[in-house]
Amino acid sequence: MWYILVGLLSGVLGAMGMGGGTILIPMLITFFSEKQKVAQFINLVSFVFMAIFAVVLHKKNDLIDFSIGTIFAVFGGIFALIFSLVTVNIRSYALGKIFGAFLLVVGVCQLIGAIKKSKALKQKKH
Repeated sequence: MWYILVGLLSGVLGAMGMGGGTILIPMLITFFSEKQKVAQFINLVSFVFMAIFAVVLHKKNDLIDFSIGTIFAVFGGIFALIFSLVTVNIRSYALGKIFGAFLLVVGVCQLIGAIKKSKALKQKKH
Protein backbone atom coordinates (compact mmCIF):
# COMPACT_ATOMS: atom_id res chain seq x y z
CA MET A 1 0.00 0.00 0.00
CA TRP A 2 2.84 2.41 0.86
CA TYR A 3 4.49 1.76 -2.50
CA ILE A 4 1.28 2.81 -4.27
CA LEU A 5 0.96 5.98 -2.16
CA VAL A 6 4.59 7.00 -2.74
CA GLY A 7 4.21 6.23 -6.46
CA LEU A 8 1.06 8.35 -6.58
CA LEU A 9 2.71 11.32 -4.87
CA SER A 10 5.82 11.17 -7.05
CA GLY A 11 3.67 10.79 -10.18
CA VAL A 12 1.61 13.85 -9.29
CA LEU A 13 4.71 15.96 -8.67
CA GLY A 14 6.37 14.61 -11.81
CA ALA A 15 3.31 15.49 -13.89
CA MET A 16 3.42 19.04 -12.55
CA GLY A 17 7.02 19.35 -13.73
CA MET A 18 8.47 19.60 -10.24
CA GLY A 19 10.12 16.21 -10.40
CA GLY A 20 8.81 13.15 -8.66
CA GLY A 21 12.24 12.52 -7.16
CA THR A 22 11.66 15.43 -4.82
CA ILE A 23 9.28 13.19 -2.90
CA LEU A 24 10.25 9.72 -4.12
CA ILE A 25 13.89 9.71 -3.01
CA PRO A 26 13.28 10.96 0.56
CA MET A 27 10.31 8.58 0.93
CA LEU A 28 12.33 5.57 -0.25
CA ILE A 29 15.12 6.41 2.17
CA THR A 30 12.93 7.29 5.14
CA PHE A 31 10.11 4.75 4.93
CA PHE A 32 11.67 1.89 2.98
CA SER A 33 15.27 2.14 4.31
CA GLU A 34 16.79 2.20 0.83
CA LYS A 35 20.32 3.46 0.38
CA GLN A 36 20.71 6.83 -1.38
CA LYS A 37 22.12 5.33 -4.58
CA VAL A 38 19.38 2.69 -4.76
CA ALA A 39 16.70 5.35 -4.20
CA GLN A 40 18.18 7.48 -6.97
CA PHE A 41 18.27 4.49 -9.32
CA ILE A 42 14.62 3.67 -8.58
CA ASN A 43 13.77 7.33 -9.15
CA LEU A 44 15.55 7.35 -12.53
CA VAL A 45 13.79 4.20 -13.71
CA SER A 46 10.38 5.52 -12.65
CA PHE A 47 11.17 8.89 -14.22
CA VAL A 48 11.65 7.32 -17.64
CA PHE A 49 8.10 5.96 -17.59
CA MET A 50 6.61 9.16 -16.12
CA ALA A 51 8.40 11.25 -18.73
CA ILE A 52 7.15 9.11 -21.61
CA PHE A 53 3.55 9.40 -20.45
CA ALA A 54 3.88 13.14 -19.80
CA VAL A 55 5.45 13.85 -23.20
CA VAL A 56 2.77 11.87 -25.04
CA LEU A 57 -0.02 13.67 -23.17
CA HIS A 58 1.51 17.13 -23.54
CA LYS A 59 2.22 16.54 -27.24
CA LYS A 60 -1.39 15.43 -27.73
CA ASN A 61 -2.50 18.74 -26.17
CA ASP A 62 0.01 20.67 -28.34
CA LEU A 63 1.89 21.98 -25.30
CA ILE A 64 5.42 21.06 -26.37
CA ASP A 65 7.87 23.27 -28.24
CA PHE A 66 10.35 20.70 -29.53
CA SER A 67 12.87 23.32 -30.67
CA ILE A 68 13.43 24.48 -27.08
CA GLY A 69 12.83 21.05 -25.56
CA THR A 70 15.51 19.48 -27.74
CA ILE A 71 18.12 21.94 -26.51
CA PHE A 72 17.26 21.19 -22.87
CA ALA A 73 17.17 17.45 -23.57
CA VAL A 74 20.61 17.43 -25.19
CA PHE A 75 22.33 19.46 -22.47
CA GLY A 76 20.35 17.72 -19.73
CA GLY A 77 21.43 14.35 -21.10
CA ILE A 78 25.07 15.38 -21.31
CA PHE A 79 25.15 16.68 -17.74
CA ALA A 80 23.15 13.68 -16.48
CA LEU A 81 25.79 11.37 -17.95
CA ILE A 82 28.66 13.39 -16.48
CA PHE A 83 27.16 13.61 -12.99
CA SER A 84 26.05 9.97 -13.05
CA LEU A 85 29.71 9.06 -13.53
CA VAL A 86 30.64 11.38 -10.64
CA THR A 87 28.01 10.06 -8.22
CA VAL A 88 29.18 6.47 -8.69
CA ASN A 89 32.30 7.48 -6.75
CA ILE A 90 30.49 9.28 -3.92
CA ARG A 91 29.43 7.38 -0.81
CA SER A 92 25.69 7.06 -0.21
CA TYR A 93 25.97 8.99 3.07
CA ALA A 94 27.64 11.98 1.38
CA LEU A 95 25.26 11.77 -1.56
CA GLY A 96 22.35 11.94 0.88
CA LYS A 97 23.79 15.07 2.46
CA ILE A 98 24.28 16.68 -0.95
CA PHE A 99 20.72 15.80 -1.96
CA GLY A 100 19.39 17.19 1.33
CA ALA A 101 21.29 20.44 0.78
CA PHE A 102 19.90 20.62 -2.74
CA LEU A 103 16.33 20.23 -1.46
CA LEU A 104 16.98 22.89 1.17
CA VAL A 105 18.27 25.35 -1.45
CA VAL A 106 15.28 24.63 -3.73
CA GLY A 107 12.91 25.16 -0.79
CA VAL A 108 14.51 28.48 0.15
CA CYS A 109 14.40 29.65 -3.48
CA GLN A 110 10.71 28.70 -3.69
CA LEU A 111 10.02 30.58 -0.45
CA ILE A 112 11.83 33.70 -1.64
CA GLY A 113 9.95 33.56 -4.95
CA ALA A 114 6.61 33.24 -3.17
CA ILE A 115 7.42 36.19 -0.88
CA LYS A 116 8.43 38.36 -3.85
CA LYS A 117 5.28 37.40 -5.73
CA SER A 118 3.14 38.17 -2.68
CA LYS A 119 4.76 41.59 -2.27
CA ALA A 120 4.28 42.35 -5.98
CA LEU A 121 0.58 41.45 -5.76
CA LYS A 122 0.13 43.65 -2.67
CA GLN A 123 1.79 46.60 -4.46
CA LYS A 124 -0.50 46.19 -7.47
CA LYS A 125 -3.56 46.36 -5.20
CA HIS A 126 -2.45 49.68 -3.72
